[in-house]
Amino acid sequence: MNKHHTFKTGLFISILITIIFVYFAIFSRLFISSKSDKKESVNVALITDSSDIDDSSYNQYAYEGIKKYCEKVNISYGYYKPSDSSIESSLSSVDEAVKNGAELIVFPDSRLSETLYQAQDRYQDINFILVDGEPMSSDGTVVNIGDNVTSLLFDDDESGFLAGYSCVLCGYKTFAVIYNSDLTSDMHYYYGFLQGSDYAAKEADIQITIKSRDISSAGNEYITKFANKTYSKGTELIFTCDKDVCELVDKQASKCYGLVMNGGSNMTNLPSVLGSVTKNISNAVYLELDSFYSGKFNGGANITFNTTNNGIKLIINENLISDFPKEKYDITYKKLSDGTIPLISDTTVDTESLNLSNITLKNTTPTDN
Repeated sequence: MNKHHTFKTGLFISILITIIFVYFAIFSRLFISSKSDKKESVNVALITDSSDIDDSSYNQYAYEGIKKYCEKVNISYGYYKPSDSSIESSLSSVDEAVKNGAELIVFPDSRLSETLYQAQDRYQDINFILVDGEPMSSDGTVVNIGDNVTSLLFDDDESGFLAGYSCVLCGYKTFAVIYNSDLTSDMHYYYGFLQGSDYAAKEADIQITIKSRDISSAGNEYITKFANKTYSKGTELIFTCDKDVCELVDKQASKCYGLVMNGGSNMTNLPSVLGSVTKNISNAVYLELDSFYSGKFNGGANITFNTTNNGIKLIINENLISDFPKEKYDITYKKLSDGTIPLISDTTVDTESLNLSNITLKNTTPTDN
């Protein structure tokens, strides 16, 4: 009995040791593999703004353009996520990408403008693409686009115009606009929205009402209160120029049966967002990668994307509107692209200079009643 028991115990121990050995071998292989993946060489690298590449925003759009082009021509690519939003952290990611062989590095957001401002001089043999911005000093006073940098810019006036035009085209007449006067892009969205909605109102021979709010000195609590109060008083739709603001407004819209239109990012996954006029970032990045690998890199220059080169697109939430008049929208899009519809893009002029004959406009600030 004792011998039989000893044999079974010994067999059990042998099996246990074998399992542990196999597990350790597999774990070690996975660990080594994951470490080697980090050191794997890449031709094209994306440096995120410390977010992931599935954020339904600029990181994701830029990475989709990289992925599409690199897989088409069979070159390696990857992305690096800084540990935080500091300049030091994002520069460290640039260092790692260069160490891994990146010859072209893409920055997907203007929040990385200062990082690129420093990186372009640190790595003069590496080429860079910056989306929706220019390399800029920390205080914003110096813009320097090196010969190894291309800045991809987007026409926010046209984006705002198409947003305003679409809202009226859908049959709405009472709007509000929430914008930050400290942000250049917001001002262009705002002025474009006014001109687009007025153009559509003239076509339809109707009068519309727009209440606009400058939130440069306001916090999230004010935005929430303003949206709630505005919807409660009968405003049908609020135009936002920012992803975070859109999310705040959408919550109030859902409570009050109101709607939202957003500029910049696609927010049509939210229940009350009628549509989003987005920057076609994936296509812009794809085209600039193609220029680089065709020997036509636009170093030291800004490239503007607008209606002439499919740089702007409208995404409609079909759950909210299934019969959007696309043919009429496409006609206006073409007129905008060929210059038939002139836009005033100078946001230093007052709104009276925009000749808004079919709009009743009330422009206020958080300090007003």
